[in-house]
Amino acid sequence: MISNDQNLISQLLPAMANMQNALNAASLGGKIKVSTVHAMSVLAQSDPPSSGSFIRQDTMRGILQFLKDHGSPFTINPYPFFAYQSDPRPETLAFCLFQPNAGRVDSGTGIKYMNMFDAQ
Repeated sequence: MISNDQNLISQLLPAMANMQNALNAASLGGKIKVSTVHAMSVLAQSDPPSSGSFIRQDTMRGILQFLKDHGSPFTINPYPFFAYQSDPRPETLAFCLFQPNAGRVDSGTGIKYMNMFDAQ
């Protein structure tokens, strides 16, 4: 989801189900996965990664269940600009742009992330 338009959001899951039904009818349901890309705003919490959580919306729960039921991937558009804007240190820029850096350790798991894409 990349929109706050509730009318559009409410139509997303039914559209995904219709796509899946059409693929199933064409015997392609097991070969082609239906998914949708999401904005970072679907996450209520994302830092550190171990504390990640989704916003509490019925539509989001329905989409996640659909993805699980069909083995479809969850995709998200990370925005390195916003991460850097909120923390404009040189090490943050390097972390966001896949440049050499010390990495960041998730205090909840001890996992070390070397770039923002892995951390999100």
